[in-house]
Amino acid sequence: MSNDLFSSDGYRLDIFQLYNWGVFNESIFTLDCKKESSLLTGTNGSGKTTIVDAIISLLVPYQNRSYNQSSGTDKKRDRTEETYVLGAYGNKQDEDSASAKKQTLRNRDTISILNGCFTNDSLQTTYSLLQIRYFSGDILQHLYAITKQRLTIEQINETLANHEMALDRNGKWKRIITDTFGTIFYGDNFKLYKNTFSQLFGFRSDKALRLFSQTVGLKVLGDLADFIRANMLEESGADTQFEKLQSNYTKLINSYNIIQKTKKQIELLEPILELGEKRKAELTERTRLQNLVQVIPAWYSSTAVNLLEEQQKELQNNKEETEEHQKNEVSKRETLEKEITSLEIALNKDDEYQHINKLNNDIENLTKDKARIQSNRDLYKNKIDIVSLPLPQSEAGFFQNKKKIDSLVNKENDSKQNLEAKKFEIKTSQNELYEQKNSITKELASLGNRNSNIPLANIELRSTLSKAVHCEENELPFAGELLCVAESEQQWNYGIEKLLHNFALDILVPEKLYKKVTEYVKNNNLHGRIVYLKTEENLSLENLKSLPVKSVPGKLLIKQNHILTTWITQYVNDNFNYLCTDDVTEFTKAERALSSSGLIKNKIRHEKDDRKNIQNSFVQVLGWDNTQKRKNLSSQLDEVENQLKQNISSLEKTELQYCESENRIRTLENITEYNSWSEIDTESCAKQIDKLQHEVKLLESKATGLRDLQKQLDDKKIEKSNVNEQISKINEVLGVVKSKLEEIENKLQSNKSTLETLLKDDLISKNIEIELENLHKEYIRLSEPKTISELEANKERISGELNSKANGCSQRMNGFDTQLIQKMNEIKSPSPTLRSHYGDWSSEFNNFGNTFDSLNDYIDFYNRLKKDDLPRYSKQFQEYLHDTMKNDIVDFNQFIQDAKQEIQEAISNLNSSLKSITYSTNPDTFLQLEYKDRNDIRIKDFKTMLRNAIPDSLYLSQHDEEKEEQLFNQIKILIDKLQSNDYDKKFVLDIRNWFDFAAKELYRTDGTQKKYYENTASLSGGEKAKLTYTILASSIAYQFGIQKENSSTASFRFVLIDEAFSKSDSFNSEYAMKLFDQLDLQLMVITPLDKINIVEKYISTVHITESTKENSSIILHMSIEDYEKHKKDFNSEVEQ
Repeated sequence: MSNDLFSSDGYRLDIFQLYNWGVFNESIFTLDCKKESSLLTGTNGSGKTTIVDAIISLLVPYQNRSYNQSSGTDKKRDRTEETYVLGAYGNKQDEDSASAKKQTLRNRDTISILNGCFTNDSLQTTYSLLQIRYFSGDILQHLYAITKQRLTIEQINETLANHEMALDRNGKWKRIITDTFGTIFYGDNFKLYKNTFSQLFGFRSDKALRLFSQTVGLKVLGDLADFIRANMLEESGADTQFEKLQSNYTKLINSYNIIQKTKKQIELLEPILELGEKRKAELTERTRLQNLVQVIPAWYSSTAVNLLEEQQKELQNNKEETEEHQKNEVSKRETLEKEITSLEIALNKDDEYQHINKLNNDIENLTKDKARIQSNRDLYKNKIDIVSLPLPQSEAGFFQNKKKIDSLVNKENDSKQNLEAKKFEIKTSQNELYEQKNSITKELASLGNRNSNIPLANIELRSTLSKAVHCEENELPFAGELLCVAESEQQWNYGIEKLLHNFALDILVPEKLYKKVTEYVKNNNLHGRIVYLKTEENLSLENLKSLPVKSVPGKLLIKQNHILTTWITQYVNDNFNYLCTDDVTEFTKAERALSSSGLIKNKIRHEKDDRKNIQNSFVQVLGWDNTQKRKNLSSQLDEVENQLKQNISSLEKTELQYCESENRIRTLENITEYNSWSEIDTESCAKQIDKLQHEVKLLESKATGLRDLQKQLDDKKIEKSNVNEQISKINEVLGVVKSKLEEIENKLQSNKSTLETLLKDDLISKNIEIELENLHKEYIRLSEPKTISELEANKERISGELNSKANGCSQRMNGFDTQLIQKMNEIKSPSPTLRSHYGDWSSEFNNFGNTFDSLNDYIDFYNRLKKDDLPRYSKQFQEYLHDTMKNDIVDFNQFIQDAKQEIQEAISNLNSSLKSITYSTNPDTFLQLEYKDRNDIRIKDFKTMLRNAIPDSLYLSQHDEEKEEQLFNQIKILIDKLQSNDYDKKFVLDIRNWFDFAAKELYRTDGTQKKYYENTASLSGGEKAKLTYTILASSIAYQFGIQKENSSTASFRFVLIDEAFSKSDSFNSEYAMKLFDQLDLQLMVITPLDKINIVEKYISTVHITESTKENSSIILHMSIEDYEKHKKDFNSEVEQ
């Protein structure tokens, strides 16, 4: 045994005590290690691992502990602090619950104690670590303490007994222990307790305790680089630095976001201001136009007065001339009347004249009667022509027509009813054609936006369904969208379409959407029919039989690279394996067959449906190319439109016939109103007139003198009639002139009154003068008419134009008002997109209206943003970017570089430890670790982003907004990238991951390389074990603060190894022990008795655990010398 192994340098375990821990029950059990390496052995189940787990609990944080490391995974779960405190030792069947119940030595009233004393002889110091556990209800409580001297459980009990106290839960005893031994209690704070003893024992970092725990269950090395990163290198703390960077970045991004929000608000306000200016301009123009409109009455009245006075003067002259002309004509008529009277007196004295005069009066009366009857006859003729009756020439013919009318009325009523029925039939057909046209048009529009042949109604139903279950429509395909008849098999297209029609319209629902689809369909009215099939994804086609080309599956193409390709292939093969044949013999013999004409046979059932022709309608449903279907539908649409044209023409013709029939019926009804032949008999009157005229001629031919007087009388009457006519015309002209004069007088009074009213106020009069001048400028020609009619026309034109322009202004103002409301609402109530980018700023506009009246509020807000806020925010952003973020990025980069340097130095330090360890002999070799940059895209990207985020020297000396924006974006890219994925962030910020590691075995004599270890997978078990021990030893030396050349007195020297050599060959086990010897470590080796020969020359004490009959254990101790004396006895016990 090497004397160096028992060197007193560093802290070593002196004693370790257990009380009520695991199977060690009701007594204080002490392992007296005497600061030397020792062996812990015993039979299986006697408590070796219980002691190991107790020592681990004394030193290792809970999250790094792994109990029962030498056993399998399942058994590891059986052991916890709670089971150790309660002393669990097995399971027992519970009769009540029929389940297994743990058997324990103790109940929850127990107190459990662990105590370890570590001594450093060089420093002549001892530290005792004390842990007490007890239950408070169901919660396990902890009490941690450190004493700067050797303190045993017995000493604690004795001291407390002297004070008539005991170690219990209330904690009053702690003050006595503190006063007596200087013990410091840390309560339930393991972290503070751990940090304290780690500093006292000289641990380099928390990894020392993690390494201590890992060494207990020493296993063969896995990945070399991972082992070095995990156990030999410190975490850099770059994540903490990043948090600081991130904290300041938050301020920077908030500042940036405020700027962006302000710029966005300015951007949204600018259209409001622009619209406001445009509206103001329109309002000004409308006011100007309205002022001109308001002055039109004054302009009209003043102009009208001038024109009317001129017309009044001209008409007055005309009136005087006409009255003179009237006076002359009246005088002339009086002379003629005297002459006529004289002639009439002479004629009245003659009897023949009296008789002729009477006959003429009779003729005149009969002529009037004839004219009246002729009018009736013409109306009667027009009506009977309509109903195709002859014009009667006698009373008998008249009554013959009356008899025919009743039958004609009945006939026309029948014709009218037939025409009405025909109209209804045509309109019904027309509505069907319109519906068909609309249906085809919608179908064509739908087909233009997709490739499938599925009908629009089914597409719309699927669209509703996909929205309801929140998925894409292509996730719910129709079967027909995945099937198509092969181009070479088009002769079978008709029959296959008939066969697969219903299946093609089935929706294929993947398993992940099945529950949602079913729930929706069950609870909602779909207003249509739906069939859907539950499908399976990623089925295998290995066992699928190849079907003949003559079968339906053999003539189909199935859409490839679809998630349901396999499923639909299987389904079609299973359910539509029909023989395609037009041979009657084959057809009748086959169990399932299909003809090209669409006859379908399924065992005994035969079906053929010729109601719908696939080629000429949109019943076609298969395929993912609808070109042919669109062509067919377009042709069908043309045919329907032609039918509609014919239908419309036929309807117009029928409606005309119907109107003619109604007209004939009314005409027939009107004819019945003629009750007497005399109402239309003109012939009788004509004969009477001819007779009387003949008699007058005979009388006149006998009286020649009388004719001369009569002629004179007639001439005078004619002349008088002409004079009367002339007087009438003069009176008519005179009436018009007087009427016009009266009208002009009224208009003059009205316009003068209007002017008087408008001009009575001097201020208004002045404004009217100004506006009148503006009106004349606007309408130079129109404002100076020559006549009243021209004035009226110009007034209407000017008023119309001005009002039209003013209305145009109003309309544009309304448009601007609408836009203003929209734009104001956009900034008052930001959209979800704006809120997601800039936050909800609506509260800033709570008191703002959304009309033109609130424009000034928006202008003031805009000016404040533009002149005050944005410059202030920009300055603040620049300060954050220049003074804070720039330094943070530079500091963060420097921290990263320092961390890299620390890793390189740590590897150098580890290499110093490794160099002092002889790895192989004859000739001697040693190991050295090397590192190189890791080829990982995440690390490369991070380095690039970090480099881009560091400002250059030019930027530092200038304030270039563009460069500032670029720098900010680079910083944002860096931090956002890290924030987006915690796993990647942890990976790249752990600088240890930036390097790959390998080991070189070098000859000690000349430093040349013997072997290179990078991938341990290719090593043998013995080589892995040897490499494991060496790397582990170096790691222990590093983490425990041990340097062989200059050992630190404040280092930790105690190591636990549990069954490490149970599967190792003797050479590697010997190598491991020598290696730990070189590092001057105190070992506690846990191994079965049959493996003790490997370590016995390196140990001083043997601790033996032994089970008792009460399900508990005890600990026996002996020196290695005593063990040698009784070795045979122990070996024989083991064999038994």
